[in-house]
Order: sequence, then structure tokens, then C-alpha cells
Amino acid sequence: MNNNTNVHSINTNRILEEKPEADNFRQNLTGKARYEFLPGCNMFFTHVEISETAIYKMREYVRLCAMEVGWLGTVRNIGPALLIEDVFLFEQEVSHATTAIEEADLAKYAEGLLLNPPEGWSQDDVIKHIDSIRMWGHSHVRMACNPSGQDDSTMLNFANNLRNTDTPYMIRLICNKRGDMRIDIYYYDLGIAQHEVPWCIEGFSDEPDDEIMLEMQEKLKPKTYGTYTYNPNAPHHNSKSYNDWKERQDEIRKENGLPSTDEAAAKGGSPSSASSNNAGTTSSAGETSSTKKEEETQAEFEERMMDEHLGLC
Repeated sequence: MNNNTNVHSINTNRILEEKPEADNFRQNLTGKARYEFLPGCNMFFTHVEISETAIYKMREYVRLCAMEVGWLGTVRNIGPALLIEDVFLFEQEVSHATTAIEEADLAKYAEGLLLNPPEGWSQDDVIKHIDSIRMWGHSHVRMACNPSGQDDSTMLNFANNLRNTDTPYMIRLICNKRGDMRIDIYYYDLGIAQHEVPWCIEGFSDEPDDEIMLEMQEKLKPKTYGTYTYNPNAPHHNSKSYNDWKERQDEIRKENGLPSTDEAAAKGGSPSSASSNNAGTTSSAGETSSTKKEEETQAEFEERMMDEHLGLC
């Protein structure tokens, strides 16, 4: 049997088509790859465990502080998992809106330990401690634990500084006063982020620890802003960022038995009411009624909140 007969026989059995339905395969450059961890894969950690000491201190940081606060943690490998052994604060300015950590904060903390190591620590102990810092945690107060744009930027900054070093990964931990917690692991040597990693705790203790309050008083300071006076008629008060800030302040004021920003402005006499009801009128001292308005600035309000909750000046 010749070759031509073979070809004819194959074609009649519909194994080969005379003409393909598509001229070429369609490229896919817009879709996202999906990753699957196969059984026995030891490239990624399966979960994160938190020590009794670390979970207690984090709970107290979040419970006692009315603002967003950040901390660092030491981590070590325990087989397929990671263990957060201990956490501690670094010097920082706190606010109701954001918290972040810069490379300078880490450098300052490390320098302080090297110059003034804890009692009984050798230089090797200090270096070992610094090398084990592989967790950045912070609170979102009463908001959800979804990472913000700044949270993501902070982890990318870590990537730029820690890639090609002896720190192959960094944990990001976010929690709030409602008891929610989210953990993500960034593998800088691989260029991969593992989100919403399962976690568990070793145990928990309710025994009071006065040193935590002392640590917070020593390390936390209210974030300072430029002078700001509430004026509901200012054009920028219609912006989304201002309205979000105002809504948050009103929630905090309500929880602390304080009038809302609008009520406080009305009680003090806002510029709009002064101009409409008392246009051109002055007091005996020659001051307009609007100049008598005593409004609490954003910085003053946050400083007072810190003073009430932490006893800071």
C-alpha cells in the first residue's frame, strides 16, 4: 500500500481536518495566573502560630489605644509553620487615620538596642533579636482588617530594602478592637505574597501587665498637624477625604460623650451663622462674633484623646 492510500484512509476516518476552524491560537496576555499549592509543597508556610505573650500584648496595644498603632515582632520557623514569639512597640506618632513604618524606624530601633541592650543581653543576643524581626503588625481600631493602599506600599518598601538579604519573608498582621485579625506573608526572595494565612494561638492570659502601659506611654506620641479650624463652609469640606475624616471624628466623639463636629461648631458660633445673623456686628471689644469661636483643631482633639486614653501630654 502506497503513502497516498494511507493519507486517504486517515482523512476518511476524520483524524485529520482539511482546514482548521481557527487560523491561529488566541494569545492571552490580560488574564491572571492562578497558583495552586500541591500536596507536599514546602515552599510556603501552612499557617502562623502566635505565642501567649505576643497575643496578649497585641490585644492590649489595640484595646488601650484609641488610635492606629503599629508594632514589630520576632518570628521563627517551626516546621511547616511560623511562630510569632514576641511583639514590641517602636517610637512612633499615632493618629486615627493611618499608621506606617519606615526604614528609619527600624534603623532607630536597632541602633537603640545596640547602644543600650536589655539587662543580661550580649551583643550576639541583640543581633540575633534584630535578625528575627520579621513581622509588622498594626491596628485598624474599629475598621475592617482589609489592607489599605498605604499598608500595601509599606510592604513594597520592605521588599525594596530586604530583597537579596537574609530576610526571605515578612509578615503583615492587621487587627482591630472587634477581635478580627488578618495575616499575610510576603516572600521577598520569590516575589510572591500569600494572603489571609490561617493562624492560631498557643494560649491566652488575662493577667494584667503594667509594663505594657508604661511601654505605650514611652513610645507613642500623638501625630501633629498644622493648625486647623472647623469651617463647614470651606470648599474643601465637600471633598470625600474630609468627609471620611469628619465621619470618623464624629464616631469617636460620640463614643466619648462629646458633641459632633457640627454641634460643636453651632454651639461655638460658626462663621456662616456669624456672617448671616450678625453681619458686620461687633462686640464691645471691637471683635466680630466669628472671632470668638473657639474650635478644637484636629491635632488638639487627637492629643486630648491620647491624654484621656494613655495619659500622654
